[in-house]
Amino acid sequence: MAFKVGSFTQPTSTGNFDVTGLGFNPVGVMFYYTYLGSSNQLAQGLGMSDGTSQFCEVWCCDNGAGTMNTGRDGATTASIMLRSGVAASVIKQASCSMITDGFRLNYSTADATSGLTVRYIAVGGPGVSCKVGSFTEGGATGIQNITGVGFQPEALFVAHFHQAASPSNVAGAFCGFGMASSPADQFAWMQYSVDNQANSSVVSWQATGKLSLGYDGGSNDWEMDLDAFTSDGFDLDCTNARTGGDIWHGYMALRGARFKVGTIIEPASASSVAETGVGFKPSTLFFTGTGHPSHALVDTRSMHTSWGASQDGGNEWSQSAQDQDNAGTSVTRNYESSTKAISTMVDTGVNTQSEADITAFGSDGFTAD
Repeated sequence: MAFKVGSFTQPTSTGNFDVTGLGFNPVGVMFYYTYLGSSNQLAQGLGMSDGTSQFCEVWCCDNGAGTMNTGRDGATTASIMLRSGVAASVIKQASCSMITDGFRLNYSTADATSGLTVRYIAVGGPGVSCKVGSFTEGGATGIQNITGVGFQPEALFVAHFHQAASPSNVAGAFCGFGMASSPADQFAWMQYSVDNQANSSVVSWQATGKLSLGYDGGSNDWEMDLDAFTSDGFDLDCTNARTGGDIWHGYMALRGARFKVGTIIEPASASSVAETGVGFKPSTLFFTGTGHPSHALVDTRSMHTSWGASQDGGNEWSQSAQDQDNAGTSVTRNYESSTKAISTMVDTGVNTQSEADITAFGSDGFTAD
């Protein structure tokens, strides 16, 4: 299996936009992007594509609002969608297909906003399989069988947007993300920022041992974990079902390499952290979280979403954002780096709480500094 950690600047006109030079023919790409505007709006998004099937979402929280203005939007016909604010029109939207040595984005919307960066992780190589698809959380506890993948996965990434149908433009910045390499190794987080509140109401969860989490401040919460990888998909165990209706999930399933989902804890002061127990020498690392001090299943006020990636001998990038809870005037920020693999933010200001790059890839793990 081959990976490529990279980035590109979004175009300012519609049409085909090719990203090449990967060194292999990709079978799947994950995209992560943010809007870095002068008004400090929180606008983050993610997308996944296998060249045929795809989905994306963007969630927004307007900065400086006296009454909270939050929302989310997305599509199953695009891999990238970006807004500059909740009420703003979509400024970038593109579908993704695979080409030799790279991938092609067809931008149906691309306004004149320049300098907007998309970060990506592409995967491919001989013997590698990738499937992007969707399923709906069944609304009841117990085992749910997901089939039609076409192979037995070895790794799984899922995302949801707290909607019964596929992503669309609605109020409230809800989103969730999870990943698993086995039933013993899985991790999930979710976050929400409620729309139309006098004071901001922002909550995030994260937990090991879970693949999907949902929370809306009431009784309509759910928890779901990976029970098994099967010959044509995967089995999910819904241990707490949402009573308010089913929830749509998009996923990317992968096979053809060695995968390991684990956790790394930020040190109390600046120092090197040697992470071992991976079981092999990794070539690529992907990081995500909500800035919690713990990976136990507890809710934390405020939102500190972060993404990051590092490739042995290659590139690093990270993105992070924050939305402060219980603020009479909303306080939001975005941040990104091309030289760090991990970054998290504090509740106020544009400074990061912590940053790290990967200084070594070892036979059983890696070192973060």
